[in-house]
Amino acid sequence: MHLRQEIGVFNKQNLAITSRAIQSLRILRYSAGELEEFLRDQAERNPLVEVRSGQAGLEQGEASDGRQPADPALDTAPDGVAPSSTRRQEPATAGGSHSDSGRFTVGGSRRGVAETENFGPEHYVAAPISLRDHLHHQAGITFRDPVKAVIAAEVIESLEPDGYLRRTVNNISARLGTEEEEVERVLAEVQQFDPVGVAARDLSECLKAQMREAGKLDDAMATLLENLPLVAKYEFEKLAKICGVDRSEIGTMFAEVRGLDPRPGTRFDTSPTLPALPDVLVNKGDDGRYKVELNNALLPRVLVDREYYAEISSSKLGEKDKKFVVECMKNANWLARNLDQRAKTILSVAAEIVAQQEDFLEHGAGHLRPLNLKSVAATVGVHESTVCRAI
Repeated sequence: MHLRQEIGVFNKQNLAITSRAIQSLRILRYSAGELEEFLRDQAERNPLVEVRSGQAGLEQGEASDGRQPADPALDTAPDGVAPSSTRRQEPATAGGSHSDSGRFTVGGSRRGVAETENFGPEHYVAAPISLRDHLHHQAGITFRDPVKAVIAAEVIESLEPDGYLRRTVNNISARLGTEEEEVERVLAEVQQFDPVGVAARDLSECLKAQMREAGKLDDAMATLLENLPLVAKYEFEKLAKICGVDRSEIGTMFAEVRGLDPRPGTRFDTSPTLPALPDVLVNKGDDGRYKVELNNALLPRVLVDREYYAEISSSKLGEKDKKFVVECMKNANWLARNLDQRAKTILSVAAEIVAQQEDFLEHGAGHLRPLNLKSVAATVGVHESTVCRAI
């Protein structure tokens, strides 16, 4: 065998993906909140980019402040989708109008529809009731003795968010200058408040209170709850012997324990549950056809400050600064273009899904058609992975 070196010319193909294409794929799968956070980050990095949320741009008269959307003459969008020829050349476009009104009529031509403001239950969030408020209300009804009322208030204010009391009775009595026995008596009454199991000092005490309330706390169950480490290890044989029951009964007791709430205080979590806002709206028109539109209230707009670009470009800049400004302008245009492409892709995919599921929308779940990425991608004219990201 002979080893030798040779110099030659070879052809080799490889697949390369640009950072801008990666950005396009990344923002397509962002939710509305993630997208706005990403755009804010880009605006901090690029002095030519300004981000406005939802309809704010239209209300503030963007077209007159010198900021414009990306250049519509940029090359063709990915997946063979060309920029729409019906886009308005004003800043509100760079964020996603598929037509002048941002609406797409399934089964017909595009046409403008007047904007209407609809209010629903998601616009009204009830004031939350905290665990402490709930317990203080019960304490006000239960305790008439001022001393007991003060002790109850101290116990309630000492509870953790999960409903447990992790301060010792000795600590509370020392702080209030009362007897420990008095604190124990008040604590026992607070533990009977709703939710059952609140103010327990450990998991065993919490679960016992719930089983007592359900009328199922016999000697065997009490023994089981006093040996929770064995329960966690599924030591059926040991537990059956300790509790004095058959092994089959241990399985039934296990099932009852699983139905209990180990953290009763969390059901009063005061953090607000925000409504899930839709990215796409589907409405049935007077003509019986379904119209799909982007939720413009959620779509952020990217504005490119061309006046500022012209101003700094005309000033004397070093080679490094000039290169930075040109790169900022390119990135700003690509960001706005990718945002517009994201909106059009989501709208096209949603419109196709609605078109194929009209029977479901009309008659209910019994008429839901099985769909796959391939069938939607073939109709829309994009790759299956693009449909997956849009969905």
